[in-house]
Amino acid sequence: MPYTAAHVIDQLQILFFSALAFTLLMLSGIYPAEIRATNLDTDWFYRKGARAFMWLINNPMARLSERINRAAFDILLSSLSRLSKNPLFVPSLAITYARLKIAKAFGLKTAFTGLEARHKIIKDLSERVYDEDIQRRPIGIPVLISFIFIFFYVLI
Repeated sequence: MPYTAAHVIDQLQILFFSALAFTLLMLSGIYPAEIRATNLDTDWFYRKGARAFMWLINNPMARLSERINRAAFDILLSSLSRLSKNPLFVPSLAITYARLKIAKAFGLKTAFTGLEARHKIIKDLSERVYDEDIQRRPIGIPVLISFIFIFFYVLI
């Protein structure tokens, strides 16, 4: 509430003590004398520049923001949802890519060195359905071994 007794007293104290400080500075001669001069209004720059700045924010930056939002929420989320349907797509794609790079480094001819063959492999990998009944190795044992190695590394 703006007009409570405590608020009014606080504001009056600020007013009276600033008047007291002004009076004491004038009587002691510390307060500088008035000089006739021209004042430069520097607020003109940011007031006039604000119109150009707001145009920049509302037009090109808003379009950029829409593109970023579309990329982040439409494209990225659809990719992540497709990845969640087949979590083995990325590792199998990485293995295929590594095999291709190794074959290319050694000059070996493989079945997937051609561009069409690469696109066919990527398409096959992306359309592969994730099978939950595939036998998998448990991940708990390698994690336990990793923690043991880290524990001994920290001890040393």
